[in-house]
Amino acid sequence: LPAYRPTGGIIYQTNENGNWDIACIPDSEGVFGTPLILTTSSDDEIEPKYVESLAFYEPYFQDSIHVLFKRNNDIVFLSYNHNLNQFNEDVIFQADSGITYTEFIGFETDEWGSIRGSYLFAIEANSLGVKQIVRRFRAYTGNLSEKVVIKDSCDCSGLYLQYNYSYWNLFYLDTLDGEKRYYLIEDPTIVNPQTFYVDFPYSGNLSLLNNYFHFIITDGNVTHVKDFIDYFPYTYLLENDGE
Repeated sequence: LPAYRPTGGIIYQTNENGNWDIACIPDSEGVFGTPLILTTSSDDEIEPKYVESLAFYEPYFQDSIHVLFKRNNDIVFLSYNHNLNQFNEDVIFQADSGITYTEFIGFETDEWGSIRGSYLFAIEANSLGVKQIVRRFRAYTGNLSEKVVIKDSCDCSGLYLQYNYSYWNLFYLDTLDGEKRYYLIEDPTIVNPQTFYVDFPYSGNLSLLNNYFHFIITDGNVTHVKDFIDYFPYTYLLENDGE
């Protein structure tokens, strides 16, 4: 599906050159520009996603587009600098005969110095079909960290990011008692982050989580984001007995 960011424009995949490529319609203060191809090759480039960010107003984010996409089952980071008309690609997660990648997602930090860059996540499966969630950090300078496993041996799907007060949280679906249920990894950038079960009050298979952060005054204290059902507006799809 196409994706839009106010300072980036619309990104989408197109087959106008005979196979799938990643394209962009730039947005300059509400004025859409001429569509351009961000990356093309003899292989298919598919499933473009913006790297999430809270800081669209910063010059660092305004002059660049940062996108994740899939090529030959590899997950690739693409940056395009508007001002310099400069493109750059890095393979973040590389597939081989024993490893495949399905979903992927990432976010930009609004920090400076050595931790300025992007945290990138993917669901990785081995040849036996066992899945895990992995992470890499790409610094603004282009340096890549080693791959880290942040959740192993899960029936993972439905990756979703949400910002909570001062850090990001990563949601994912796993199977519990035969049903797809949501879990969250609290601050997935740290070493050994905690995982919580999100207790939605209905049975059935969940999907398509979308929640919205607001500052809400209450007479209680929110000790963890796992309590977000009481404090955050949210939507999700529930399937129970085919309905």
